[in-house]
Amino acid sequence: MAVQVVSDNGALLEVKRLTKHFPVTKGVVFLKTKGWVKAVDGVDFVVRKGETFGLVGESGCGKTTTSRLILLLEKPTGGSIAFRGKRIEQGISKHELKAYHREVQAIFQDPTSSMDPRMRVRNVVAEPIMVNRVLPKNEVSSRVEELLHQVGLPASSASLYPHEFSGGQRQRIALARALSINPSLVVLDEPVSALDVSIQAQIMNLLKDLQLRFNLTYLLIAHNLAVVRHMSNRIGVMYLGKLVETASSDELYAHPLHPYTQALYLSALPSRPELRRQEFTLQGEVPSPIDPPSGCRFHPRCSQARGVCSETEPELKPVGGDHQLACHITQ
Repeated sequence: MAVQVVSDNGALLEVKRLTKHFPVTKGVVFLKTKGWVKAVDGVDFVVRKGETFGLVGESGCGKTTTSRLILLLEKPTGGSIAFRGKRIEQGISKHELKAYHREVQAIFQDPTSSMDPRMRVRNVVAEPIMVNRVLPKNEVSSRVEELLHQVGLPASSASLYPHEFSGGQRQRIALARALSINPSLVVLDEPVSALDVSIQAQIMNLLKDLQLRFNLTYLLIAHNLAVVRHMSNRIGVMYLGKLVETASSDELYAHPLHPYTQALYLSALPSRPELRRQEFTLQGEVPSPIDPPSGCRFHPRCSQARGVCSETEPELKPVGGDHQLACHITQ
């Protein structure tokens, strides 16, 4: 039976000290663990009902692994994941697991990889309905047509195959399928990064419209700050498996405090003259997650780093309102 936990007021999803370490092995017959990839290393955040919480960071920061843990595609090494106040990462029954998967759906960067190319769109969209027995068989066809209409596709699309659509249209099909069983939370893992810029705007606006219409909650995983800012109510910035800053979208855009967040915004949004480029230019490469730096993991690339930064790991602490920061320099 899932364990009841105390949740943040209004929280639909609550993650505490979430950790995922992958073993690094050597040998052919007798494998020996020689280290651990610390993909996610003690992450805390809350996703409140009806909002969009964006996780942003460079490739390899752990944001996609975090989404896979929440989708239960990976088993966490430590920490907890609570949905509606109940822990779901361990000790969950098959019935509760099935109920969780009905409430939590996902949209991935490449929707084609999750669609059987031999299935027509009507079957792709109807599959979750049939598996979960949401509707009687005689009502499925009309439900599929309704879903296609909601995502901006004609009813005639139902008779076609996924390869007959453009990337943006396939993403609409994936969205129709995700909505088919009325989820509460949708995990959006780089949902528009593979699309042309003009199509990105269409899909993002569609996602926002559907969120308002059906009171959906989104967890958005992305590396593009402009996408995250447009879509999100609140944003968490990840670096090398750690959250370094969280705040509302407007607050983080107006007052980024962590040197890494400032550098991300400067590179993505160079029209902000009040941030001095030379002060926040990123140095070097992202360190290996197998052997992350001591203290603050960002300190080898930070132009403001002091001695304490390499010695003591900063904690994610409130710095006013809903703004949290893990930094010795600006706290």
